Amino acid sequence: MNRFFVDPRHIRNDRVSINDSAAYQIHTVLRLKTGDNITLLDNTGLEYLVTIEQASPTNVEARILKTTKCLADPNIFIRLYQGIMKGSKFDMTLQKGTESGISSFVPTVCQRSEVKLTDGWFDRKIKRWSAIVKEASEQTGRSYIPDIKHPATLYEAFLSEKSFKIIAWEKESDLNLREVIRNNEDDILNRGISIFIGPEGGFEDEEIRAAQNANISTVSLGKRILRSETAGIIVSSLVLYQMGDLE
Repeated sequence: MNRFFVDPRHIRNDRVSINDSAAYQIHTVLRLKTGDNITLLDNTGLEYLVTIEQASPTNVEARILKTTKCLADPNIFIRLYQGIMKGSKFDMTLQKGTESGISSFVPTVCQRSEVKLTDGWFDRKIKRWSAIVKEASEQTGRSYIPDIKHPATLYEAFLSEKSFKIIAWEKESDLNLREVIRNNEDDILNRGISIFIGPEGGFEDEEIRAAQNANISTVSLGKRILRSETAGIIVSSLVLYQMGDLE
């Protein structure tokens, strides 16, 4: 069934008004009509089965048939600090990371980041990025849309983040991800987990030393070198699997 996020302010008792881009999608693209049912989500954890009573390209009026609590989102909060990459690579990280269960994304400036932030850089990106995570949430059945934070420097993130933290490092040979997760399950459940992934080329050694000094666990992801845009997706999926969320 088609799923759409709506502003909770547009829900009144058993009625819903949709007057944003979703109305055009419902009426013109999908050609849904009076009597068709769709699922709406309000980004607070609730989902609504509704029946369309009136539809036009700019407005859809619907009646709520059933309200339930959505259970598709992970019980574990995951924030991905992703080293800023060139081109549109972050688009795929956002889409597939949302599908895998990431709760929050932070574009992160690292020493090897080849993209230099200029005034307005984030403002030019955020509209497209927000649409990507919204559409991925609808497609996957999630009840919350992940947030996308303003860019942060790696060192700022080390000091400000309060959750349990891991940083993927190709030179780590003693600690693997499974071991670190297994030994810190209660902490992760209580505080969530933040994952630090480097840009193309990975992290500088001094960045890893700074992470270790901040009590951040360096972890190995195995023998293969992962691309920056896919590493966070894989790590988040492995975390959820190890914590029993994908069973």
